[in-house]
Amino acid sequence: MYRPRARRPRPAGDGEAGFALVEVMVSAVLLIVLALAMLPVLDISASRAGTNRSRSVAANLAKDEQQRLRSLDVSASLSNYRGTQTQTVAGVDYVVSSRADWVRDDSGAVSCTTDSDAVQYLKLTTTVTWPQMNGTQPVTEESLLSPPVGEFGTDVGTLVVQVSKGNGDPAPGLTVSAAGLSDVTNSLGCVVFANVPAGSTVVNLSSPGYVTPTGAPTVSDPTTVVARQTTLVSEQYDAAGTVPVSFDTKSVSNPTVRAAQWRTVTASHSALLTPRLFGNLTDPLTSQIAAAPLFPFPSGYTVYAGSCAGNDPSTYQANYFATNPGLVTVPPGTTTAPVTVRVPTITVGVQRYKSGSSGAVENPQTDPTKVFQPHIVISPGTATAMNGCSERYTPPTSGAAVFSGTLGGSSFTGMRKDVQVPFGSWQVCVDDGRHKQTATVNATGSGGINGVEQKIIVPGTNVSGTSVCT
Repeated sequence: MYRPRARRPRPAGDGEAGFALVEVMVSAVLLIVLALAMLPVLDISASRAGTNRSRSVAANLAKDEQQRLRSLDVSASLSNYRGTQTQTVAGVDYVVSSRADWVRDDSGAVSCTTDSDAVQYLKLTTTVTWPQMNGTQPVTEESLLSPPVGEFGTDVGTLVVQVSKGNGDPAPGLTVSAAGLSDVTNSLGCVVFANVPAGSTVVNLSSPGYVTPTGAPTVSDPTTVVARQTTLVSEQYDAAGTVPVSFDTKSVSNPTVRAAQWRTVTASHSALLTPRLFGNLTDPLTSQIAAAPLFPFPSGYTVYAGSCAGNDPSTYQANYFATNPGLVTVPPGTTTAPVTVRVPTITVGVQRYKSGSSGAVENPQTDPTKVFQPHIVISPGTATAMNGCSERYTPPTSGAAVFSGTLGGSSFTGMRKDVQVPFGSWQVCVDDGRHKQTATVNATGSGGINGVEQKIIVPGTNVSGTSVCT
């Protein structure tokens, strides 16, 4: 009889073992992914914990510093105190900066007033910073301290210095010194020096690139501190600007505007008692002058060639700068676009009498032996506007050419020469090396803008003696 054989149990095969291995690998990958995902969270938590520890230490240091400041003698040590120190805690260097500012009411704001009824306090400010702050704000502690009654003597006062920019805004961040004290202007542009001995002192202020309204690079302003009162000193100080000034001209015979030269430039402003002068009377002629440094007033300067009040075109034409170049506003700390101002051309026509000081004149066009180069000297005329003017100009004794035509509205044959000078009333002296003749020429108004012509006749060569222009 047939009996089926019992089937032997199959040992745990590779299938089950492989599946278990896959489960282990998947679990490991999931664990790694979760761990990586948690790392930033753990890092942020650790960073926050570190920051919190640092802020806690900084807060304690700030409180300790405030207590130290309040223990100082007000008149001897704390008035206008400025100090910085480094303290190391658990291997971290903390920078502790403190200052004491006088405030004139309980609001805690430093004011720039002379209100005798305002109560004076010391505002104590301590700021603590540390490395690797990672965008965290510094820890700051503030408090007000009222000086004890009788802390200061009867022979001291308070000096308040207020500094403003050209546009009237406060000028913060500038160092002011007076009476042996020094401080930096706050957001209101002021510093307060308390416990200043009564009497004379000097307010000093300087900063690279800054100027006063008159163009001075520093402030040195004498003042008097009154005992038991507040003395307010106001200063204007701002970053200087520059105006590049070029010149042009045109003449009656050549109405095309062309480049010109001069050696001095004046920048005038209604806020200045004395206009600013750039260049020197002894300088050679140049095509451009940098008017700098200039204080940045919010309204414009009027800029013109020359160094005299009588060189100002608006002296002869009130609205000149409304229709002609020369009105320029100077932003603080910048160089403006170049401005080109007019230098009038005086066309000098020189003739010479054939004999004596009257009668017929020579004709260099038909007789080349009568050609000569006139010597010209231009000096201020007698007009009131030219009083005190020192501008003088002697152009080169060359460049005159024979001309026959209309000059100054009448027929002319002689030597002709164009000379550029600033606006004004001028005395033009001409000589041929032997004899001279003078004439007053007004390079003003439309004549200054478009040029002016002047005919001058010198005595004949047979006239005795010698008289030349000087």
